[in-house]
Amino acid sequence: MLRRIFRAIFTVKTRPGSNHFPPISTQLKIIHSIVRFNRGFRNHHNRGDLSCFQDGSYDQSYELMTSESAQSQSISAAIRRYRLLPSYGLILAAILVLAGWQWRIPILRGQILGSFIAPNTALGFALCGISILLQVSPRRWVARIGIVLGPAVAIFGLLTLLEHLTGLDLNIDNVFFAHRLGDWWLPTPGRIAITSSVAFTAAGTGLVFLRKKAGVPVADLAACIVLGVSYIGLVGYMFGFRLFYGRMMAAPTAVLFAFLGLAMLCTSSAASVVTALSSPRLGGFLVRRLTAAILFVTPVLAAIETWFENQKLVNPESGMAILVLTVVGIFTTLVLRTAAVMNSIDEAQEAAQRRATALSDELGALIEASPVGIIRFRRDRTVSNWSAAAERMLGWKAEEILGKQLPVAPNSSHDWSELVAKLATGASLANIETKQVRKDGSIMDALVSGAPIRSAAGGTQEFIGVIMDSTELKLAKDALIRTEKLSAAGRLAASIAHEINNPLEAVTNLLYLARSGREKTQEYLALADEELARVTHLTKQTLGFYRDSGAPEMVDISLLVEGVLNIYQSKVKRNQIRVVKDLRATEKISTVAGEVRQVISNLLANAIDACPVKGVIHLRTKQAPVNGPAIRGVWVTISDTGSGIDPALRGKIWEPFFTTKKDVGTGLGLWVSKQIIDKHAGFIRFRSSAQGTVFWLFLPSMAAPSLSRVIAG
Repeated sequence: MLRRIFRAIFTVKTRPGSNHFPPISTQLKIIHSIVRFNRGFRNHHNRGDLSCFQDGSYDQSYELMTSESAQSQSISAAIRRYRLLPSYGLILAAILVLAGWQWRIPILRGQILGSFIAPNTALGFALCGISILLQVSPRRWVARIGIVLGPAVAIFGLLTLLEHLTGLDLNIDNVFFAHRLGDWWLPTPGRIAITSSVAFTAAGTGLVFLRKKAGVPVADLAACIVLGVSYIGLVGYMFGFRLFYGRMMAAPTAVLFAFLGLAMLCTSSAASVVTALSSPRLGGFLVRRLTAAILFVTPVLAAIETWFENQKLVNPESGMAILVLTVVGIFTTLVLRTAAVMNSIDEAQEAAQRRATALSDELGALIEASPVGIIRFRRDRTVSNWSAAAERMLGWKAEEILGKQLPVAPNSSHDWSELVAKLATGASLANIETKQVRKDGSIMDALVSGAPIRSAAGGTQEFIGVIMDSTELKLAKDALIRTEKLSAAGRLAASIAHEINNPLEAVTNLLYLARSGREKTQEYLALADEELARVTHLTKQTLGFYRDSGAPEMVDISLLVEGVLNIYQSKVKRNQIRVVKDLRATEKISTVAGEVRQVISNLLANAIDACPVKGVIHLRTKQAPVNGPAIRGVWVTISDTGSGIDPALRGKIWEPFFTTKKDVGTGLGLWVSKQIIDKHAGFIRFRSSAQGTVFWLFLPSMAAPSLSRVIAG
């Protein structure tokens, strides 16, 4: 990439000793390469993609980073895809439990290990699941209903907790399914366990803040409390330690609390826990490596040790010693392995940073060596970077302009405020003609290109602008247009010579007859006068091509087309071409007649050259609106029955010096024609096939916003 950029800058051929900048196409390629290079490097760096820095010593680290990144992405994708499943599971489990109580089905009531899921507990799970599903709805009123259910669950858990702590009986047990509670032998069988009341109080509070993104992540903290209650209960059942699961919290209840905690974490707008778990950074890597071991490996090992003790295979002292050594060995190995991987990742990132610094220096040198001015600026148009070429071009030194707004030239067709507004939408700009003021107050014709600099979050805060002095380019363009006018006048001279020669011969013959015979002298002189009038008319039409005031006037396009056709009559007759005219436009438009006459002459001359012997040319004019009735104008259509334009060449016909005629023309005709039509706020379209070519020309009736465009079909 760097080689291509440098080659674009330093291999442009110019005349020895000249101060000419490279062509505009080359300048645009340069800025496109710079912006794409900068954007591509930033994207690689933000993704942790260090493949561009591999030199053989960091392959393993890169593979580990890629593996961890893929793992974090798969976790994030799984959470997004299945985040509502725990909520649906809660609601379904609650329905099954209530059905078990209603129809006295013990297994549905969760009767495991001498306990059950109370009806009030099932109701709490159902309300929590419904609240979560309602709050993920995009409709605000639906989400608000879900938020209201949160305080209801919290109050229910808080009142039950109050009963446990004070010994009061608020008769909450008999609120729901009281007619079935007599089926169980426990006293106050409908009262939920103290650990369950704590979990519901925390869950209800967290549901109120489930949609809150900023501030303290209350929903995530509440979900962690719920998961903690679930984990403690399951560990208590695993080791028969009743204190952990309170007054007979059922094992299925602990499992459902785990589902509730997961449901809250997966749907929390703050998503602090989920973000930490799925992060591709080192923190997420550490959490994924150690959390599973802490939560699952240790209890499993302890359960195995307890089983060995119950089977009298080891005594309590030796069993505990073996357990401690095993846990220490596993965690030491895991920590060392994790540390080694993290060190490798850090080394790879340090290498990437060094390479990034080197590339940044290379890019800075490239910008300083560029012959075009490169400017970095913010939304408020304050300059944050100013290249050496910009200093040479505009006169301000970097220390004079940095942090200040770039001055805008008065009466400019485009100013920097307008360009920044377009760039802020995410669009890129290329080859915008404008004017720029220099430090000494002089005005410079400039070509401006630009592109937004997108941050890692996807926003655009700064922009890159490229400015080039187009004064010489504009002078060269004007010189080309003048050259084409002279060339067009030369081509017309040959046609006019043929047209004028015929009436002059007729006048010579008529004067001879008038001198020879007295009786028809007046008749001969009248005929000679008509022939001279024809010569005068042709001469005036010819002068219109290069003696034009340049001021707009009301022009009848149909008459103008008719006049251009008269100039080429002899060429049309010589090639036996049939001209079909359909000149229906009668409305006059405000335009520069000489310039429009030149465009029509170019198109008609091309059609005559392309037409075979005995071919057909169609000339049409008609009035028609474009883009609705607000913009009216006149269509001019010129078509021929030639062999058409080669498909491979259709995209080049508007380029200067491009021609398909080997020995005729300069290749400037269509290019100049397009420049003229763009100037008049019109546009040209064309379509070509093996059966011929059609050009459509539109000119607005009055001055209108620029509609210039070219569409090849």
